[in-house]
Amino acid sequence: MEQEERIPKIAHSNPSSFAKELTAEYGKGYTKTNLYHFYSFYKTYPEIFHSASGKLLLSWTHYRTLLQVNDKDARDWYEKEALKCFVLIDLKTEKISHADVGQMDMYIRMYDELKRGEGDNPTIGIRRLITPTIVL
Repeated sequence: MEQEERIPKIAHSNPSSFAKELTAEYGKGYTKTNLYHFYSFYKTYPEIFHSASGKLLLSWTHYRTLLQVNDKDARDWYEKEALKCFVLIDLKTEKISHADVGQMDMYIRMYDELKRGEGDNPTIGIRRLITPTIVL
């Protein structure tokens, strides 16, 4: 079945059974709730969905949050503001030290100097401690 034919099924059929069908075919992630989010995204952002690349400018989490804003002008404003901020992320597997914080500060300053443009919001640095998972 073609993708264009399947999308309207969400609105016209039993979403729970459609979610099960998609999960069986493609794996996890196709819950009834997610299908409603996908459909809402499809209706709200057709220019992204139908673009040649289909490339998202923001993360899925950003779009999920923006979909909660009913006013289109407000949603467009928030989307543009989100695009004006750079986020640098460093994942650490050991305890974060003062040297790590200083290194992130240096990365932020260098990034701002090289990439940040007029009107962009300040760069944000996130350093996160993760526990590696060993699979045997």
